[in-house]
Amino acid sequence: MQDTQTLEVVIETDGNPIDVAELTEFLYHFRALYAAALHVDSSDDDFPNYEGLRPLINEVELELKDLDWRDITSLAYADLGDKTLGIVDIKRDNPLTIVFSGVAIILAIAVVVSGGKYKLGPLSVELPPLGEGISKLRQAFGRPPRYRKKIDP
Repeated sequence: MQDTQTLEVVIETDGNPIDVAELTEFLYHFRALYAAALHVDSSDDDFPNYEGLRPLINEVELELKDLDWRDITSLAYADLGDKTLGIVDIKRDNPLTIVFSGVAIILAIAVVVSGGKYKLGPLSVELPPLGEGISKLRQAFGRPPRYRKKIDP
């Protein structure tokens, strides 16, 4: 059984206010990716090095490619029981730091697919700026970039 752990994720920001729409889209796709990776990896393996993680990442990326938006939504809102992805803490001191709780190996897969990197000993995780992370996540799901239409108040 894979135990849940906490993992501090650092997301680079430019110091300006974070657009709530971008943060929401990032978390939505990150949660869907986490759920898909959890579905693919049901092993009880120890936390691997990057080379050990690569086959799992490849399998998850194949699973995600060209999913219908309804399937992505199903993943984003799936009941994951005791393996759910949670947020333990959020800090904005530039960069943005989010402490997630979840299955460590699955969190690592989600971080790498969304354009981030991790190091072992001690474990540290970094994600690119939100816009780049969203782009990587949408690309992983085979979705085109989102264009935002300006609304006149």
